[in-house]
Amino acid sequence: MEPIRCLLVDDERLARSLLKGRVAAYPEFTIVAEAGDIGQAYQAVRRHHPEVIFLDIQMPGGDGFQLLQELMPEPPAVVFITAYDRYALRAFEVNALDYLLKPIEPARFEMAIRRLLRQIRQPEAERPPAAPLPPLLPGDTLLIQAGQSGCFVRLDQVLYIVSEGNYTHLMTVDGRNLVVRQTLENWKTRLSTAGFLPIDRSHILNLQRISKTEFTSRNAIVHFDAPVPGLELGRRAARRLQQALQHP
Repeated sequence: MEPIRCLLVDDERLARSLLKGRVAAYPEFTIVAEAGDIGQAYQAVRRHHPEVIFLDIQMPGGDGFQLLQELMPEPPAVVFITAYDRYALRAFEVNALDYLLKPIEPARFEMAIRRLLRQIRQPEAERPPAAPLPPLLPGDTLLIQAGQSGCFVRLDQVLYIVSEGNYTHLMTVDGRNLVVRQTLENWKTRLSTAGFLPIDRSHILNLQRISKTEFTSRNAIVHFDAPVPGLELGRRAARRLQQALQHP
């Protein structure tokens, strides 16, 4: 099977060199061309017909989105690589296969490569089920998307998570209540190593953010190190939280 043809587009020579080294580590891919601006990239696509473009966003002569617009209606698969997170939602709107932030972490690049292989080499009917989402760490950043809008939130800025059917509410340190289409069970799996505690069937608490807890014989009021109202828990949840705080 012929290797997948790739085009690298970045106006920084060093960035292209680093990316070239990463891509070259995978024999399933071959680099057919490099480009340092949008004009060069457009000509490279027409000449070499790459199947994948690793594409920076901000460059001389235009941005990566303009290149995709020029290549419509059937652009190659695209992996955006940029130093800015503010373009992520727009990238997903143009069906980018992935969105990587500089400096690229090796494990994250590996994930993008495997996604490309599934997308390009395997027909839809033969693709394996999507791999489970990876575990989260306190310093990770979440993309919270709702309809046509969204935002980025650091995981350690989430105070607690509340279940509502197939949705969950994330309460953040700045008082936002973010609604996510993800069940509490999914969060439990991903947050098992991130300092969060599933306290009952409806709540997951960020133990690192608890500033004070008022226990009574029937409930508990949990206060966080943020200007948000206290969270009331039932008797069983209160007991479990008390045990967790006493024996971390």
